[in-house]
Amino acid sequence: MANPRLSFSAPLERPDTRILNFALAVEHFGQAFYSHALGYDFDSDADDVQGNESDPTTTSRLDYDPSVRAIFEKISENKLAHVNVLTSTLEETGAPVIQSCTYSL
Repeated sequence: MANPRLSFSAPLERPDTRILNFALAVEHFGQAFYSHALGYDFDSDADDVQGNESDPTTTSRLDYDPSVRAIFEKISENKLAHVNVLTSTLEETGAPVIQSCTYSL
């Protein structure tokens, strides 16, 4: 299967590339979010959750059914594919491509 890509019948104008870079920024954030979430253990046994209940960032385990992990993995893959398509499209047009930020999640 070939890599998906966006194609346009006319050259992209500056407002178009700004919109694509905005979409790329959103996809970068989404991919970072789901990648971060996948760094946690998924366990539906609430009694086994470690950390401070009032601050969920202090735990390394999420109180979700383990099947949620598969959903997060698929979403993360999709976000990465969107990043790749938008990046390659912008590169093909010669437009500047924004880089991903460092997020504190």
